[in-house]
Amino acid sequence: MISVVCVYNNETVLNDILLKSLKNQTAKYELILLDNREGRFKSASSALNFGGSQATGDYIMFIHQDMWLEIPSWIEDAEVYLRALPDVGIAGVLGIIKIPGSANIDIKFSISIFEELFKNHKPVDHPEPVESLDECLLIIPRSVFKKLKFDEVVFDGWDGYAPDYCLAIKPLKLKSYVIPGANSHYCLRRVYLLWEFRDLLKYHRRLYKKYKKDHKIIHTLMGEISRKSLNLRAIQRLIAPFYERIFPRVSTILKKELADCNSVLDLGCGYISPLSCCDFKSTVGVDSSYSAITESKRHRALDHHIQGDIRQMDFKPKSFDAVIALNVLEHLTKEEGQILLEKMQLWAKKKIFILAQKKQPGIYYKWVAANWQLKDFSDRGYHAMNESFIFIKGVSGEKRLIFKWIFPIYPIVKSLELVPRVLKKTISIVAIQDIKK
Repeated sequence: MISVVCVYNNETVLNDILLKSLKNQTAKYELILLDNREGRFKSASSALNFGGSQATGDYIMFIHQDMWLEIPSWIEDAEVYLRALPDVGIAGVLGIIKIPGSANIDIKFSISIFEELFKNHKPVDHPEPVESLDECLLIIPRSVFKKLKFDEVVFDGWDGYAPDYCLAIKPLKLKSYVIPGANSHYCLRRVYLLWEFRDLLKYHRRLYKKYKKDHKIIHTLMGEISRKSLNLRAIQRLIAPFYERIFPRVSTILKKELADCNSVLDLGCGYISPLSCCDFKSTVGVDSSYSAITESKRHRALDHHIQGDIRQMDFKPKSFDAVIALNVLEHLTKEEGQILLEKMQLWAKKKIFILAQKKQPGIYYKWVAANWQLKDFSDRGYHAMNESFIFIKGVSGEKRLIFKWIFPIYPIVKSLELVPRVLKKTISIVAIQDIKK
Protein backbone atom coordinates (compact mmCIF):
# COMPACT_ATOMS: atom_id res chain seq x y z
CA MET A 1 0.00 0.00 0.00
CA ILE A 2 1.05 3.60 -0.64
CA SER A 3 0.60 6.33 1.98
CA VAL A 4 -0.20 9.71 0.41
CA VAL A 5 1.13 12.73 2.33
CA CYS A 6 0.11 16.24 1.29
CA VAL A 7 0.89 19.55 2.97
CA TYR A 8 -1.67 22.10 1.77
CA ASN A 9 -2.38 25.81 2.15
CA ASN A 10 -5.36 26.10 -0.21
CA GLU A 11 -8.31 23.85 0.62
CA THR A 12 -10.17 24.66 -2.61
CA VAL A 13 -7.24 23.61 -4.77
CA LEU A 14 -6.72 20.51 -2.64
CA ASN A 15 -10.36 19.43 -3.06
CA ASP A 16 -10.71 20.34 -6.74
CA ILE A 17 -7.45 18.82 -7.94
CA LEU A 18 -5.60 16.30 -5.80
CA LEU A 19 -8.47 14.82 -3.78
CA LYS A 20 -10.74 14.65 -6.80
CA SER A 21 -8.13 12.64 -8.72
CA LEU A 22 -7.46 10.40 -5.71
CA LYS A 23 -11.15 9.49 -5.49
CA ASN A 24 -10.85 7.87 -8.93
CA GLN A 25 -8.02 5.55 -7.88
CA THR A 26 -8.65 1.82 -7.98
CA ALA A 27 -6.02 0.91 -5.37
CA LYS A 28 -6.38 1.40 -1.63
CA TYR A 29 -4.17 4.08 -0.14
CA GLU A 30 -3.61 5.86 3.15
CA LEU A 31 -4.25 9.63 3.09
CA ILE A 32 -2.38 11.95 5.46
CA LEU A 33 -3.30 15.63 5.07
CA LEU A 34 -1.35 18.36 6.84
CA ASP A 35 -3.12 21.73 7.07
CA ASN A 36 -0.56 24.54 6.78
CA ARG A 37 -2.93 27.44 6.11
CA GLU A 38 -1.84 29.13 9.34
CA GLY A 39 1.87 28.39 8.87
CA ARG A 40 2.07 25.49 11.31
CA PHE A 41 5.11 24.12 9.48
CA LYS A 42 8.03 26.43 8.68
CA SER A 43 9.68 24.15 6.14
CA ALA A 44 8.83 21.40 3.69
CA SER A 45 11.33 19.06 5.36
CA SER A 46 9.73 19.39 8.80
CA ALA A 47 6.22 18.97 7.39
CA LEU A 48 7.06 15.94 5.27
CA ASN A 49 9.02 14.29 8.07
CA PHE A 50 6.03 14.76 10.37
CA GLY A 51 3.61 13.31 7.81
CA GLY A 52 5.95 10.51 6.80
CA SER A 53 6.39 9.40 10.41
CA GLN A 54 2.63 8.69 10.55
CA ALA A 55 2.62 6.59 7.38
CA THR A 56 1.99 2.86 7.56
CA GLY A 57 2.22 1.98 3.86
CA ASP A 58 5.17 0.26 2.18
CA TYR A 59 5.77 3.44 0.18
CA ILE A 60 5.22 7.09 1.09
CA MET A 61 4.08 9.49 -1.63
CA PHE A 62 4.79 13.15 -0.84
CA ILE A 63 2.59 15.10 -3.25
CA HIS A 64 1.62 18.72 -3.89
CA GLN A 65 -1.98 19.87 -3.52
CA ASP A 66 -2.17 20.78 -7.22
CA MET A 67 -1.12 17.41 -8.67
CA TRP A 68 -3.62 15.45 -10.77
CA LEU A 69 -3.26 11.69 -11.32
CA GLU A 70 -4.80 11.22 -14.74
CA ILE A 71 -5.50 7.49 -14.75
CA PRO A 72 -7.49 5.49 -12.13
CA SER A 73 -4.74 2.88 -11.85
CA TRP A 74 -1.96 5.42 -11.20
CA ILE A 75 -1.24 4.39 -7.59
CA GLU A 76 -1.67 0.71 -8.40
CA ASP A 77 0.74 0.93 -11.35
CA ALA A 78 3.26 3.00 -9.37
CA GLU A 79 3.48 0.32 -6.69
CA VAL A 80 4.11 -2.35 -9.34
CA TYR A 81 6.97 -0.30 -10.83
CA LEU A 82 8.49 0.39 -7.41
CA ARG A 83 8.41 -3.24 -6.27
CA ALA A 84 10.38 -4.16 -9.40
CA LEU A 85 13.18 -1.72 -8.43
CA PRO A 86 15.21 -3.22 -5.57
CA ASP A 87 17.62 -0.24 -5.54
CA VAL A 88 15.02 2.55 -5.52
CA GLY A 89 15.62 5.19 -2.88
CA ILE A 90 13.27 7.82 -4.22
CA ALA A 91 11.05 8.13 -7.31
CA GLY A 92 9.15 10.93 -8.99
CA VAL A 93 7.52 12.11 -12.21
CA LEU A 94 10.05 14.70 -13.41
CA GLY A 95 13.81 14.35 -13.31
CA ILE A 96 17.07 15.37 -14.91
CA ILE A 97 20.21 13.47 -15.87
CA LYS A 98 23.49 14.33 -17.58
CA ILE A 99 23.93 12.53 -20.88
CA PRO A 100 27.01 10.25 -20.63
CA GLY A 101 29.94 11.52 -22.66
CA SER A 102 28.28 14.87 -23.27
CA ALA A 103 27.93 18.25 -21.60
CA ASN A 104 24.19 18.16 -22.26
CA ILE A 105 21.44 17.12 -19.89
CA ASP A 106 18.22 15.22 -20.54
CA ILE A 107 14.76 15.61 -19.03
CA LYS A 108 12.91 12.45 -18.01
CA PHE A 109 9.24 12.94 -17.27
CA SER A 110 5.76 11.49 -17.08
CA ILE A 111 4.19 14.85 -16.25
CA SER A 112 1.99 16.06 -19.11
CA ILE A 113 2.94 19.73 -19.17
CA PHE A 114 6.46 18.79 -20.25
CA GLU A 115 5.08 16.80 -23.15
CA GLU A 116 3.75 20.15 -24.39
CA LEU A 117 7.00 22.00 -23.71
CA PHE A 118 9.38 19.43 -25.20
CA LYS A 119 7.82 18.32 -28.47
CA ASN A 120 10.79 16.15 -29.40
CA HIS A 121 10.66 14.21 -26.14
CA LYS A 122 8.26 11.50 -25.09
CA PRO A 123 7.16 10.61 -21.56
CA VAL A 124 8.99 7.63 -20.05
CA ASP A 125 7.35 4.25 -20.65
CA HIS A 126 9.49 2.46 -18.04
CA PRO A 127 11.35 3.57 -14.89
CA GLU A 128 14.49 5.54 -15.73
CA PRO A 129 17.31 6.55 -13.34
CA VAL A 130 17.98 10.27 -12.90
CA GLU A 131 20.29 12.52 -10.88
CA SER A 132 17.66 14.81 -9.41
CA LEU A 133 13.86 15.01 -9.10
CA ASP A 134 11.24 17.73 -8.98
CA GLU A 135 9.43 18.15 -5.69
CA CYS A 136 5.84 18.07 -7.01
CA LEU A 137 5.60 14.30 -6.41
CA LEU A 138 8.10 12.09 -4.59
CA ILE A 139 7.76 8.47 -3.51
CA ILE A 140 10.12 6.93 -0.93
CA PRO A 141 10.04 3.34 0.35
CA ARG A 142 9.09 3.50 4.05
CA SER A 143 12.05 1.24 4.85
CA VAL A 144 14.36 3.88 3.34
CA PHE A 145 12.53 6.76 5.02
CA LYS A 146 13.06 5.15 8.43
CA LYS A 147 16.82 5.36 7.84
CA LEU A 148 16.94 8.73 6.11
CA LYS A 149 14.61 11.68 6.74
CA PHE A 150 14.56 15.03 4.93
CA ASP A 151 17.25 17.40 6.24
CA GLU A 152 15.37 19.91 8.43
CA VAL A 153 18.51 21.76 9.54
CA VAL A 154 20.10 22.67 6.21
CA PHE A 155 16.84 22.89 4.26
CA ASP A 156 14.67 24.87 6.66
CA GLY A 157 12.54 26.41 3.90
CA TRP A 158 10.56 25.20 0.89
CA ASP A 159 13.25 24.62 -1.73
CA GLY A 160 16.10 22.18 -2.35
CA TYR A 161 14.96 19.21 -0.26
CA ALA A 162 14.38 16.86 -3.24
CA PRO A 163 17.84 17.29 -4.88
CA ASP A 164 19.33 16.89 -1.42
CA TYR A 165 17.53 13.58 -0.83
CA CYS A 166 18.59 12.30 -4.27
CA LEU A 167 22.22 12.92 -3.33
CA ALA A 168 21.85 11.67 0.24
CA ILE A 169 20.69 8.18 -0.83
CA LYS A 170 23.79 7.53 -2.95
CA PRO A 171 25.99 6.37 -0.03
CA LEU A 172 23.21 3.86 0.69
CA LYS A 173 23.75 2.42 -2.81
CA LEU A 174 20.25 3.55 -3.82
CA LYS A 175 19.04 5.39 -6.92
CA SER A 176 16.52 8.02 -8.00
CA TYR A 177 13.98 7.12 -10.68
CA VAL A 178 11.30 8.70 -12.84
CA ILE A 179 8.36 6.32 -13.18
CA PRO A 180 5.63 6.23 -15.88
CA GLY A 181 2.03 7.27 -15.29
CA ALA A 182 0.13 10.20 -16.81
CA ASN A 183 -0.18 13.13 -14.41
CA SER A 184 -0.41 16.90 -14.44
CA HIS A 185 0.94 19.66 -12.23
CA TYR A 186 -1.34 22.67 -12.09
CA CYS A 187 1.31 24.88 -10.56
CA LEU A 188 -0.13 27.94 -8.83
CA ARG A 189 3.13 29.83 -9.39
CA ARG A 190 2.60 29.68 -13.17
CA VAL A 191 5.78 30.18 -15.23
CA TYR A 192 8.49 32.01 -13.31
CA LEU A 193 12.09 32.87 -14.00
CA LEU A 194 14.78 31.37 -11.76
CA TRP A 195 15.50 34.61 -9.92
CA GLU A 196 11.84 34.89 -8.88
CA PHE A 197 12.07 31.89 -6.57
CA ARG A 198 13.02 33.99 -3.57
CA ASP A 199 15.02 31.51 -1.50
CA LEU A 200 16.23 29.20 -4.28
CA LEU A 201 19.74 30.67 -4.48
CA LYS A 202 20.20 30.38 -0.72
CA TYR A 203 19.30 26.70 -0.66
CA HIS A 204 21.30 25.92 -3.79
CA ARG A 205 24.32 27.41 -2.01
CA ARG A 206 23.65 25.18 0.96
CA LEU A 207 23.23 22.17 -1.31
CA TYR A 208 26.56 22.87 -3.00
CA LYS A 209 28.34 23.40 0.33
CA LYS A 210 26.99 20.09 1.63
CA TYR A 211 28.14 18.02 -1.36
CA LYS A 212 30.97 19.98 -3.04
CA LYS A 213 33.66 17.51 -1.93
CA ASP A 214 32.08 14.78 -4.05
CA HIS A 215 30.19 16.82 -6.65
CA LYS A 216 31.77 19.82 -8.37
CA ILE A 217 28.62 20.21 -10.46
CA ILE A 218 25.11 19.31 -9.30
CA HIS A 219 22.35 19.06 -11.90
CA THR A 220 18.83 20.00 -10.81
CA LEU A 221 15.56 20.88 -12.53
CA MET A 222 16.08 24.44 -11.31
CA GLY A 223 19.47 24.85 -12.92
CA GLU A 224 23.06 23.67 -12.67
CA ILE A 225 24.77 24.23 -9.33
CA SER A 226 28.51 24.92 -9.25
CA ARG A 227 30.77 27.60 -7.84
CA LYS A 228 30.65 29.51 -11.14
CA SER A 229 26.88 29.22 -11.63
CA LEU A 230 26.15 30.34 -8.06
CA ASN A 231 28.31 33.44 -8.51
CA LEU A 232 26.67 34.26 -11.82
CA ARG A 233 23.20 33.81 -10.37
CA ALA A 234 24.07 36.16 -7.52
CA ILE A 235 24.86 38.81 -10.12
CA GLN A 236 21.69 37.86 -11.96
CA ARG A 237 19.61 38.51 -8.85
CA LEU A 238 21.13 41.98 -8.55
CA ILE A 239 20.44 43.08 -12.11
CA ALA A 240 17.10 41.25 -12.49
CA PRO A 241 14.89 44.20 -11.42
CA PHE A 242 16.60 46.50 -13.93
CA TYR A 243 16.44 43.85 -16.65
CA GLU A 244 12.71 43.34 -16.06
CA ARG A 245 12.05 47.06 -16.43
CA ILE A 246 13.98 47.35 -19.67
CA PHE A 247 12.99 44.01 -21.21
CA PRO A 248 9.51 43.27 -19.84
CA ARG A 249 7.74 40.00 -20.59
CA VAL A 250 4.48 39.79 -22.50
CA SER A 251 2.30 39.71 -19.37
CA THR A 252 3.93 42.94 -18.15
CA ILE A 253 3.29 44.64 -21.49
CA LEU A 254 -0.31 43.40 -21.46
CA LYS A 255 -0.88 44.87 -18.01
CA LYS A 256 0.34 48.24 -19.25
CA GLU A 257 -1.37 48.28 -22.62
CA LEU A 258 -4.70 46.93 -21.33
CA ALA A 259 -4.72 48.88 -18.07
CA ASP A 260 -8.09 50.47 -18.82
CA CYS A 261 -9.72 47.18 -19.83
CA ASN A 262 -11.92 45.00 -17.64
CA SER A 263 -12.83 42.13 -19.97
CA VAL A 264 -10.32 40.38 -22.25
CA LEU A 265 -10.68 37.60 -24.83
CA ASP A 266 -7.61 35.43 -25.48
CA LEU A 267 -7.75 33.62 -28.83
CA GLY A 268 -5.56 30.50 -28.77
CA CYS A 269 -5.07 30.76 -25.00
CA GLY A 270 -3.09 27.51 -24.59
CA TYR A 271 -2.71 25.84 -21.21
CA ILE A 272 -1.25 28.89 -19.42
CA SER A 273 -2.42 32.24 -20.77
CA PRO A 274 -0.31 35.29 -19.85
CA LEU A 275 -3.61 36.79 -18.71
CA SER A 276 -3.32 34.50 -15.67
CA CYS A 277 -0.63 36.89 -14.38
CA CYS A 278 -2.92 39.90 -14.81
CA ASP A 279 -5.85 41.14 -12.73
CA PHE A 280 -8.68 41.66 -15.19
CA LYS A 281 -12.26 41.38 -13.95
CA SER A 282 -13.28 38.93 -16.67
CA THR A 283 -11.14 36.78 -18.95
CA VAL A 284 -12.23 34.30 -21.62
CA GLY A 285 -9.95 31.85 -23.41
CA VAL A 286 -10.57 29.97 -26.66
CA ASP A 287 -8.45 27.06 -27.86
CA SER A 288 -9.06 24.08 -30.15
CA SER A 289 -7.01 21.74 -27.95
CA TYR A 290 -9.01 19.76 -25.40
CA SER A 291 -5.90 19.10 -23.29
CA ALA A 292 -4.94 22.79 -23.31
CA ILE A 293 -8.41 23.86 -22.20
CA THR A 294 -8.53 21.14 -19.55
CA GLU A 295 -5.17 22.17 -18.11
CA SER A 296 -6.06 25.87 -18.26
CA LYS A 297 -9.26 25.20 -16.31
CA ARG A 298 -7.43 23.37 -13.57
CA HIS A 299 -4.78 26.09 -13.48
CA ARG A 300 -7.64 28.58 -13.03
CA ALA A 301 -5.71 30.59 -15.59
CA LEU A 302 -8.88 32.28 -16.91
CA ASP A 303 -12.43 32.89 -15.74
CA HIS A 304 -14.13 31.19 -18.68
CA HIS A 305 -12.96 28.66 -21.28
CA ILE A 306 -14.28 27.68 -24.69
CA GLN A 307 -12.96 24.73 -26.64
CA GLY A 308 -13.34 25.28 -30.36
CA ASP A 309 -11.82 26.47 -33.60
CA ILE A 310 -11.18 30.21 -33.40
CA ARG A 311 -11.98 30.42 -37.13
CA GLN A 312 -15.53 29.32 -36.33
CA MET A 313 -16.00 31.48 -33.23
CA ASP A 314 -18.46 34.33 -33.15
CA PHE A 315 -19.30 36.82 -30.43
CA LYS A 316 -21.62 39.81 -30.26
CA PRO A 317 -20.13 43.14 -31.35
CA LYS A 318 -18.20 44.95 -28.62
CA SER A 319 -18.34 41.92 -26.31
CA PHE A 320 -14.89 42.56 -24.81
CA ASP A 321 -12.82 45.59 -23.88
CA ALA A 322 -9.79 43.92 -25.44
CA VAL A 323 -9.06 40.96 -27.71
CA ILE A 324 -5.60 39.38 -27.88
CA ALA A 325 -4.05 36.74 -30.16
CA LEU A 326 -0.54 35.61 -29.25
CA ASN A 327 1.34 33.39 -31.71
CA VAL A 328 -1.88 32.45 -33.48
CA LEU A 329 -2.05 34.20 -36.86
CA GLU A 330 1.03 32.45 -38.24
CA HIS A 331 -0.74 29.09 -37.87
CA LEU A 332 -3.59 30.23 -40.16
CA THR A 333 -3.57 30.93 -43.85
CA LYS A 334 -3.32 34.60 -44.79
CA GLU A 335 -6.98 34.67 -45.79
CA GLU A 336 -8.09 33.03 -42.53
CA GLY A 337 -5.94 35.47 -40.55
CA GLN A 338 -7.41 38.49 -42.32
CA ILE A 339 -10.93 37.28 -41.57
CA LEU A 340 -9.99 36.79 -37.93
CA LEU A 341 -8.55 40.33 -37.74
CA GLU A 342 -11.86 41.70 -39.01
CA LYS A 343 -13.74 39.74 -36.36
CA MET A 344 -11.39 40.94 -33.62
CA GLN A 345 -12.06 44.54 -34.61
CA LEU A 346 -15.77 43.82 -34.38
CA TRP A 347 -15.55 42.15 -30.93
CA ALA A 348 -13.21 44.65 -29.22
CA LYS A 349 -14.35 47.88 -27.58
CA LYS A 350 -10.98 49.41 -26.78
CA LYS A 351 -7.90 47.46 -27.86
CA ILE A 352 -6.48 44.63 -29.92
CA PHE A 353 -3.10 43.13 -29.06
CA ILE A 354 -1.33 40.74 -31.45
CA LEU A 355 1.97 38.88 -31.31
CA ALA A 356 2.79 37.13 -34.58
CA GLN A 357 5.82 35.10 -35.59
CA LYS A 358 7.29 35.83 -39.00
CA LYS A 359 9.64 33.99 -41.31
CA GLN A 360 13.25 35.05 -41.57
CA PRO A 361 15.50 34.83 -44.65
CA GLY A 362 17.51 31.64 -44.48
CA ILE A 363 15.43 30.22 -41.61
CA TYR A 364 12.75 27.61 -42.30
CA TYR A 365 9.80 27.43 -39.93
CA LYS A 366 7.71 24.41 -40.86
CA TRP A 367 4.84 25.55 -38.66
CA VAL A 368 4.51 29.09 -40.07
CA ALA A 369 1.58 28.96 -42.49
CA ALA A 370 1.42 32.67 -43.32
CA ASN A 371 4.28 35.16 -43.44
CA TRP A 372 3.02 38.34 -41.76
CA GLN A 373 4.88 41.61 -42.18
CA LEU A 374 4.61 45.02 -40.52
CA LYS A 375 2.72 46.45 -43.48
CA ASP A 376 -0.06 43.89 -43.05
CA PHE A 377 -0.91 45.48 -39.72
CA SER A 378 -0.01 49.14 -40.30
CA ASP A 379 -2.35 49.21 -43.31
CA ARG A 380 -5.16 48.22 -40.96
CA GLY A 381 -4.42 51.02 -38.51
CA TYR A 382 -2.26 49.06 -36.06
CA HIS A 383 0.80 50.43 -34.32
CA ALA A 384 3.11 47.61 -35.45
CA MET A 385 6.77 46.98 -34.76
CA ASN A 386 9.34 44.23 -34.79
CA GLU A 387 9.62 42.67 -31.37
CA SER A 388 13.28 43.64 -31.27
CA PHE A 389 12.29 47.29 -31.12
CA ILE A 390 9.44 47.03 -28.67
CA PHE A 391 11.81 47.38 -25.73
CA ILE A 392 13.71 50.33 -27.22
CA LYS A 393 10.82 52.46 -28.41
CA GLY A 394 8.23 51.12 -25.96
CA VAL A 395 4.86 49.78 -26.99
CA SER A 396 3.40 53.28 -27.13
CA GLY A 397 6.27 54.72 -29.17
CA GLU A 398 8.23 56.50 -26.43
CA LYS A 399 12.00 56.40 -26.95
CA ARG A 400 14.13 54.44 -24.51
CA LEU A 401 17.82 54.83 -25.22
CA ILE A 402 19.52 51.88 -23.61
CA PHE A 403 22.34 51.02 -25.99
CA LYS A 404 24.72 53.51 -24.38
CA TRP A 405 25.15 51.22 -21.40
CA ILE A 406 23.90 47.81 -22.50
CA PHE A 407 26.85 46.99 -24.73
CA PRO A 408 29.60 47.46 -22.09
CA ILE A 409 27.91 44.78 -19.95
CA TYR A 410 26.97 42.54 -22.88
CA PRO A 411 29.47 39.76 -21.92
CA ILE A 412 27.93 39.56 -18.44
CA VAL A 413 24.39 39.61 -19.81
CA LYS A 414 25.28 36.87 -22.28
CA SER A 415 26.95 34.67 -19.65
CA LEU A 416 23.82 34.91 -17.49
CA GLU A 417 21.65 33.80 -20.40
CA LEU A 418 19.81 37.10 -20.20
CA VAL A 419 20.41 38.14 -23.80
CA PRO A 420 17.08 39.60 -24.94
CA ARG A 421 15.75 39.42 -28.44
CA VAL A 422 16.65 43.08 -28.86
CA LEU A 423 20.23 41.86 -29.39
CA LYS A 424 19.22 38.89 -31.52
CA LYS A 425 17.54 38.33 -34.86
CA THR A 426 13.96 39.57 -34.99
CA ILE A 427 11.34 36.87 -35.49
CA SER A 428 8.19 38.49 -34.10
CA ILE A 429 5.79 41.35 -34.75
CA VAL A 430 3.85 43.16 -32.06
CA ALA A 431 0.74 44.96 -33.31
CA ILE A 432 -1.56 47.07 -31.15
CA GLN A 433 -4.69 48.88 -32.20
CA ASP A 434 -6.69 51.41 -30.24
CA ILE A 435 -10.30 51.13 -31.27
CA LYS A 436 -11.71 54.52 -32.13
CA LYS A 437 -14.89 55.28 -30.23
